[in-house]
Amino acid sequence: MVQVTGKKSYARVREELKASKGQDPSRLEMFRACFSKDGTTKNLEASNAIAQMQQLSSNLPEGSIDKPGPDDVFSKVMGNDRNGDAVMYGLGVRAADVWGVIPSRSACHRENIQLKSQCEELTSTVVQLRAQVSEMEGSRGGSSVQPLASQHFPNVTNGHQRRR
Repeated sequence: MVQVTGKKSYARVREELKASKGQDPSRLEMFRACFSKDGTTKNLEASNAIAQMQQLSSNLPEGSIDKPGPDDVFSKVMGNDRNGDAVMYGLGVRAADVWGVIPSRSACHRENIQLKSQCEELTSTVVQLRAQVSEMEGSRGGSSVQPLASQHFPNVTNGHQRRR
């Protein structure tokens, strides 16, 4: 695909679009500004890519914005960014700089295990506190507190589950 901006960098084009629009341009808008001039492109591949991106962006829900990320309209047409780079942002800009770090599957699994153990600890604390309250209510002769019902916390069990 042939770029029509000449020696002008992506960062400079981005700043010009930001100044004219008042907000950061999407990667679709950046691609359109860098690869077409007044709606015309220098080759067929660029015009096909722009047409596909516009078609996908028209299918977005009403009022939603195409935020930059690994699943934005640009990525769906042009493919995933390589080597952690953020395409259409300029040299040296990494994907983590633009849309943050996306955790790996193993990191999500570790976090899930940690959150489950915290949930078990909190559940046991709630059971202990309910027992103390019911003892206090029983000694006063008042009404008792309802036990921890499975209908309130259906996915939480009081016993420890075997981990895989």
